[in-house]
Amino acid sequence: MTRLILAAAAVLASGMVPAQAQQADGRVLAMSCLNCHGPGGKSGGDIPSIAGKSEDFLKNALVDFREGKRTGNSATVMGRLAKGYSDDEIAAVAKYIATLK
Repeated sequence: MTRLILAAAAVLASGMVPAQAQQADGRVLAMSCLNCHGPGGKSGGDIPSIAGKSEDFLKNALVDFREGKRTGNSATVMGRLAKGYSDDEIAAVAKYIATLK
């Protein structure tokens, strides 16, 4: 039992984390999206709703914002947010938001 505890401590100390724990959690990452785009991705104001958009549309939009290819009123805020996401995180966010109907 002591060896098991020591082995687990060594893995944690070395920074090695199981792959599942390293995967981006789209639900958690999407919380910043839902702050502006509304609960469940359904906006009640001028900001567009994102619920019901396809995973590909969302992924492409986030990449375009990150790379400065999308312009307009939302480009500044969305660009800043998207720049903070890796490709895996963008994919996870898009996958989660695409489930919101």
